[in-house]
Amino acid sequence: MSGWTGARDDRVRFNERTGPAALRRAGWFAAVACLGGLAFAVGSGWSSWAVAYWLSIWLVGWLANTLATTEWTIEGRELRRRRWLSRLGSEPSFVMELGPQVEIVHEMWGRWRIRPGRYTIDVQPWQASRLIRAMEASSVRVDDWHRAWTRRHRLLFAVSLLALYGGGVAVFAAMAFAPMRPGSALGYAAFFASLGVMSLGLAIAFLPWGMQQRSIRDSRWRQLPAGASGAWDPQSEGGPGQGLAFGGFWIRVAAYGIDVALLGTINLASVHALGPVGVAVAMVIAFAYVVGCWATTGQTIGMMAFGLRVVRCVDGRKVSWGQAVLRLIGLAFAFGCADIGVIWVAVDARKRGWHDIIGGTLVVRNVG
Repeated sequence: MSGWTGARDDRVRFNERTGPAALRRAGWFAAVACLGGLAFAVGSGWSSWAVAYWLSIWLVGWLANTLATTEWTIEGRELRRRRWLSRLGSEPSFVMELGPQVEIVHEMWGRWRIRPGRYTIDVQPWQASRLIRAMEASSVRVDDWHRAWTRRHRLLFAVSLLALYGGGVAVFAAMAFAPMRPGSALGYAAFFASLGVMSLGLAIAFLPWGMQQRSIRDSRWRQLPAGASGAWDPQSEGGPGQGLAFGGFWIRVAAYGIDVALLGTINLASVHALGPVGVAVAMVIAFAYVVGCWATTGQTIGMMAFGLRVVRCVDGRKVSWGQAVLRLIGLAFAFGCADIGVIWVAVDARKRGWHDIIGGTLVVRNVG
């Protein structure tokens, strides 16, 4: 595979598709997989099914992450890219010419948006300084307003990181030390409480972007020329509409985590109060919550935290009740097929999962 060498050159690369980088990626995922598998095994009484379930989920996560990763190369004033799972012998393809006419904006977390155009560069937060230096060396204008925001709100930013990473550690601890067996309310309560803390950290971390975003209005949808029946152009250069972008895989996972924590707490309370009947009650509540939110506002609470919204693929307007029910059925199908239908979001050009395709929907977000 071309580029899988440790040779040094004058190019600046991010998410390098090299041998050492592949080993680091595999080692990181393997370490967390082993830690999570051990926690699942201890918490479930060394159930082989629980361990297998965890490992399958982690394998799906690794595959989705790898499919969504792009190697970016800055060489002189040329920007090039290459997918991590591109064919053997492939070379980075030319994307655009850099210079004073180009601006790069810190859009969210590790994502930077290039203007003009619709390209986004995803890098780890600790690589941000290197990206800024490389862009400035190419005479690109850099707008890193997020760094200025975190400097003004150091305490809030520290709380978000503590809640995010502390909640993640607490999730594993809850799985290992609080028995998560049928009838064990303590184990599930600790798990969902930890997941809630982690989700809170994510919500705070995305707060500055939420403050930058504007409310989505029907008038903001980009209209096609007269005679197009008011349809919008989801393939336009600026994305699905002015000030909008397709909702990506990981931000949707974060939103889903908040909803899971909320519904899991409701399920736990229902089972504890009503016994077996509580399971049916919790399922009805979950169905009503998801379908109702999609059909009325287009947003669940988790999606609201990240500025995401479900819309009709045809014209970008609010989905119908029938579409909301059909999308939920499609979501169950997408998860049932070894999560492949959900991972599809990471590889689809318009970030659509199988449930979006089945329901005729898209997920969009404000870019502010």
